[in-house]
Amino acid sequence: MAGRRVRIAVVALVGLLIAAAPASSADSRRQTLRQLDLQYELAGDVPMRNAPWVFTHNSYNSPAEMGLALSPQDSNQRITVVDQLDEGVRSLELDVHLFLGRPVLCHSTGPHLGCSTEKTFRQVLTQIRGWMDRNPRQVLLLYLEGHLDHQAGYDLGASDLEAVMGNLIYRPAAGGARCEPLPLELTRKQVRAAGKRLVLYGDCGDGARWQSHVYDDRLRLTASTNAPFRDFPDCGPDYKRAEYDSRQVRYYEDATGVGAATGTGHGRIDPPLVARMARCGVDLVGFDLLERGDARLAAEVWSWGSGEPVPGRDCVIQGASGRWFARPCGERHRVACREASGQWRIARRATARGAARACGTPELLQAVPRTGYDGQLLLAAQKRAGAGAVWLGHRRRGDGWKPYERKGCRGPARRCPRVTA
Repeated sequence: MAGRRVRIAVVALVGLLIAAAPASSADSRRQTLRQLDLQYELAGDVPMRNAPWVFTHNSYNSPAEMGLALSPQDSNQRITVVDQLDEGVRSLELDVHLFLGRPVLCHSTGPHLGCSTEKTFRQVLTQIRGWMDRNPRQVLLLYLEGHLDHQAGYDLGASDLEAVMGNLIYRPAAGGARCEPLPLELTRKQVRAAGKRLVLYGDCGDGARWQSHVYDDRLRLTASTNAPFRDFPDCGPDYKRAEYDSRQVRYYEDATGVGAATGTGHGRIDPPLVARMARCGVDLVGFDLLERGDARLAAEVWSWGSGEPVPGRDCVIQGASGRWFARPCGERHRVACREASGQWRIARRATARGAARACGTPELLQAVPRTGYDGQLLLAAQKRAGAGAVWLGHRRRGDGWKPYERKGCRGPARRCPRVTA
């Protein structure tokens, strides 16, 4: 009898331990992917100058992608390009070289020195196109570092783009008549509305065919190092807020031996640094050595709290930590209202239905942050107002979440003009 009681106690203890155990790594990965996807959709109307992208540096350069070729033995990545996309990456970097008469992807230390049996540009484009066909709502941003030597080489690269990606590319308006910079007011929503899903940028290259597909990257800012980066609200020392607001900002790491030897390694980007960069609104944080379930991807999540959004709750608050939590719409909380200037005000308590009325005036919008920096501005306003939680202009719609923003008004809440839904 005593032995039986012991066995029962052991079984009960094991059950309690299982119940108290943290979510598995697979569950955590799924949650991160879900939250990254929600952030990506939320920022669909944010211009390129402020839109966040999950980005990998030298995305192709790994034995996993290139096999036993020479250059990827000094690798930037651990998993294939398609696996990176499956992990939530939406911006890739491809170095395109003219080698043995064809465009290939190669990490070279000189004029194609180190290129060997790497995959061709067209092969990797075909893999990316296959992923895009399986994920028809995703817009990708590809940075093409061109080493194609002359117009004939760039024409070959353009032929690969036309053959594989032609109908998906959002192309420069001039059609190759001039080298056009990446349009910083362009949004992913506009790309989709045009029936396209791929934006290309890099160097201007040579010839109209390349320039009719690829925007120039001259308006992008790239920092020379990562180590001194300071947290919100400073976000220096490299760039001032006016530069963040007007230009696309990129930081990246370089894990290769070549980077270490030449002093261009830029330093390791770890999860705490990723979180600081997300809070400051860095548009492109370039990862090396990405893995499945990488903790740096979770650090890119600036919005939803752990385990969120939970099912069955259709409205959302930003809490005192700056994290978001799905809540029943009938609860009463203070309300996040945004001025036209982008500054936040905190209005009186209301239900979610009455939130726009709480904002009170058409000059204020019951709104939702689109970026980590915007979320930090709201959090600062909450602290000044002593507000532990505020309603956001965001609602569940089917399996997703959509901005649900309305201008403030003094009449019945249902008559407050809706801006987004």
